Amino acid sequence: MFNLYSIAWTLESLALRQSFEHITTAKIAVMAEANERLLQALQAGDPYKAVKADNDFHAVYIELSHNDELCQILTGIKQKLKRLELYYFGKAKDIFRSFDEHLSIIDALRKKDLSLALQAVEANWQASFKRIEDK
Repeated sequence: MFNLYSIAWTLESLALRQSFEHITTAKIAVMAEANERLLQALQAGDPYKAVKADNDFHAVYIELSHNDELCQILTGIKQKLKRLELYYFGKAKDIFRSFDEHLSIIDALRKKDLSLALQAVEANWQASFKRIEDK
C-alpha cells in the first residue's frame, strides 16, 4: 500500500512541475470548486462523491501536464487505490483534513509558489496514507 501511495505522490509532483506554467486563475477556480464538492460529500458521508471530487481536484494539474504517459500511469495507480480511497473517505479519522490540505495547495498555486505547491501535494498524499494507516 505504501508503495502505491509513494508512487502517486511522486508522479503527481512531476505532473505539477510539468503543468505549473499552465495553471491559470480559471483552473485554480476549477480546483476550488472540486474541493467544495469534496467538503459537501464529506459532510454528507458519501465516500463515492468524495473520491470523485478528490480525483477531479488533482486531475486539473495532472491533465495540464500534457503528458499522456504520466496521465495513463497515474490513472492506473489511482484505480488500484480506489478501494482504499473509498474506505478512507468512509471510515478514516480526520477526513476533513483533506479539504484543508487542498486549500493549502490552492493557496500555493495562487501565490505562484511551485516549491510550496509541491510540498502541499506531497503532504496531502502522505497525510492521507497516514490517516488510513492509523485507522
